[in-house]
Amino acid sequence: TIHNETKTYIEQIYKILKERNIKFSLAIYPWPQNLINNQNNSFYRNEWKKFCQNKCEFFFDYFEDFDYQLNTLGFDQVYEKYFFWNDVHFNKEGNLLIANKIIKTLLNSD
Repeated sequence: TIHNETKTYIEQIYKILKERNIKFSLAIYPWPQNLINNQNNSFYRNEWKKFCQNKCEFFFDYFEDFDYQLNTLGFDQVYEKYFFWNDVHFNKEGNLLIANKIIKTLLNSD
């Protein structure tokens, strides 16, 4: 499956970084389809969180951030606010949401 293939590549990236003594962090976030029907979200979140144990410097889980937005705004407004229309990529607001959490975490990590 695509998921298993992705996991294999992430594992390879982790091993290469470890060999070179480079820290590894992982961020996960929902695609618009995840936001619509909320299927497999907890499976992926738990699986990647488990993967990151003892491997990741930081683990960024954006599902909670988007769940909060969904509960307050609804799917249509969240999609319009954070994604390019008819696309799975983040627009400026979506990138800011992602970046702000990373920056805040890194600034508070010392």
